[in-house]
Amino acid sequence: MRSQRLIAAACGVLVIATSCSGHHTKVLGATKSKAPHKAVPHSRTAPTAPPGVPKVILQSGTAYQNGALVQFCAGSSCRQGTGKPARALATPDPLLFIIDRVPLTAQVQVTHAGAATPSDARALHVGSMMLYAPTVRAGSYVVRLNATWKDGNGSWVFAISIPKT
Repeated sequence: MRSQRLIAAACGVLVIATSCSGHHTKVLGATKSKAPHKAVPHSRTAPTAPPGVPKVILQSGTAYQNGALVQFCAGSSCRQGTGKPARALATPDPLLFIIDRVPLTAQVQVTHAGAATPSDARALHVGSMMLYAPTVRAGSYVVRLNATWKDGNGSWVFAISIPKT
């Protein structure tokens, strides 16, 4: 008896949810449209990298930026990138590096725009997501991520802007 009530309640919730969402045909598995489905285009901001080169993204809050490859070496061959970030990422929150190949080591360097020496350099706890909380003052910076793997190493740069608090 109790299970019948639960099934009836679940069906009621499903009917209410589908009628409120306006997507009842998709939820129930039937489509009324006979028009061919178009493929969804990929985001213009999706990370791109040459084959074999890890993709790196820098995220702060809900904003993100693709890594600009400086150089990636695997074995005796190296690939050069532009090393120029497309735009500066406003970073009021800690930085999260997302990488599709877990490195053996990772280091971050933060250099104030126009300066020759890094304002901060630290080793990161390696993983597919690596957290870094900058301890520099407000301003514009270039962040460089250096990572190594068993078969090579790579370097990516990002432009960030730390707002005054």
